[in-house]
This record gives sequence, structure tokens and C-alpha cells, in this order.
Amino acid sequence: MADQLYLSLWFPNFRLEALPAALVSVMRQFALISSASLPGGYPEGKRVAAASAYPIAFSEAPTFQRLYVNDGRAEQNGDTSASIIETAVSEATEQLHEDMAYEFEMKWNLWTPDSGPGSPSYAAGSQVSDASEAHLDVLWKPTPATVKIIGLAPLFDDSSFEQNGHVRIDFGLDYPWVLDDPCVLDDEEELDLADPHDLGKPAALAELDDIADPDGLGNSAAGTGARQAGILPFQNSRSTPPAADPSEARLGEAAGYIQKNVEMLLAFTLSVEKHCGISSRLLWTESGEPLAEKLIARLQRLN
Repeated sequence: MADQLYLSLWFPNFRLEALPAALVSVMRQFALISSASLPGGYPEGKRVAAASAYPIAFSEAPTFQRLYVNDGRAEQNGDTSASIIETAVSEATEQLHEDMAYEFEMKWNLWTPDSGPGSPSYAAGSQVSDASEAHLDVLWKPTPATVKIIGLAPLFDDSSFEQNGHVRIDFGLDYPWVLDDPCVLDDEEELDLADPHDLGKPAALAELDDIADPDGLGNSAAGTGARQAGILPFQNSRSTPPAADPSEARLGEAAGYIQKNVEMLLAFTLSVEKHCGISSRLLWTESGEPLAEKLIARLQRLN
């Protein structure tokens, strides 16, 4: 079952006046990763899609809300210049209050199987009785996904920042990282992560354990190596030997795309850790189930 995925960040000696700067620093790191995931350097990855300010709790109506147009016109349109990170944060937080939350939406591209109406997998799933034949037609494509970056003032929602962080990132449903889709994998199939051509228990999964641990900052050799090399992990090219069996090829393809999504999540988290001056952080799901364990259980059928 799909689960909500969050990253909570705490800053040392935090004061309300520092919230706008903290938001800007986190959003800049997200823009770095998201723009790299978009071909051609599209402006959507570097700009804010929407901004809102909520009083007291999220159940209340926002006191400030603005939507931005971020398409090919963004560079020329004077109004959309307001969607630049620093400008959007400055406008939304112009009146800082201790019982407010400030929410900013940004976008990045994640790989997902195309199984909607009009897609080959959708047609195959509805017309072919043999599910294995339907699986063969699944196509993967980069799909825009909304991420919410939220700054929580000290008295908002009964001081929920103590549990949720001074800044909380809402990634939406964890589906792109765990792939719970019968159109791609059925109950009889599993991805062998011990296969060196797939994920193994790779740096990606080992590092998910690290970033989900609030006391394990900077303990991953793989993450340290990526940072020292100055590269984004999901930009690395990987070659997988072709599988003779179509089922193995399908599973290997799914593993490869999940790997890319996981690496984007890691790249963002590590970038925040390095550049934003946080004191601690926690990657967590609404159900409380660790993402790394959930991913392994899904792909290896450990559950």
C-alpha cells in the first residue's frame, strides 16, 4: 500500500527570524536536483509552483496563496519572475508569525510506468487475459511530481515542529520508490537485488538506512564519495547486460528505474546535509515503516 513520505529537518539554535533563510537554502538544493532531472534545463525545476501560508493548523484556510505559471514563457513573463525561490519566499513570509506554516510547491521528474489510458500497458492490461503479456508492454517515462517544502513556525499546530522539523519536505506517496504496481510486477515475481546487475543491497539502499537515521549524518562512504566527486548519482550512466528471458529483462528494467528515483532522493538529502547547516534530519513514512525496509520487502518479497 502506498504511504506518504517525508523528510524532516532541524536546525541548531533555531529562531523564527531564520525560517525564510532556512527555506531558501533547502529549496535551492531541491532546485539543483530537480533541474538536473529535467531535460534541457526547464525553468520548472528551478522555480516555485505555488506558495501558501497557513495560520494555526493546516485545517485552516490559508491567509496567503499564490500560483505561478512556469512554462516556456517564464523567462520573459514579468509576473512569473515572482516564482524565483528568493522572491517567492520573501513574499510569502513578509509577515512572520509564530503560529504560521509556510508551504512552497516545487516539481521534479520521477520515473514511473505508464499504465494510464492510451498507453500500451493500459491497453494490454484491459485486452490481454495473460498478465505476463500485459507486463511486456509497460513503458517507463519521466513524470512531473510535486514536492512540498514547508517551514513550521514555533507555535504552529501546537509546536509540531518538535516532531515534524523546522522544515518538512513532503514527497507525496512513496510509490516511485517502492513500485507497488501489478502492471509491472505481479505477486509471483521478485527483483533479485543480490544480482550485481540490479540493485544488490547497493549504496542506494544502504544509504537509505543512513538518511533515515537521525544520528547517522555523513556516515555513508558511498554518499561521501559522490559528494567529493561533485556528481549527482542519478546522472551516472549504467549498462545492464541484456537478459535472455523477457521476464528478467522487465524486472531488470524496473530495478533500474527505481534505482534512479532512489538516487535522486539520496542526492537531494545529501545536498541538504552538506549545504544547509542542519543539526539532524529524519526520513520517515506516515505508517512508520522504514522506506529502505519497505523497498527491500517489495522487491525481494521478504515479507
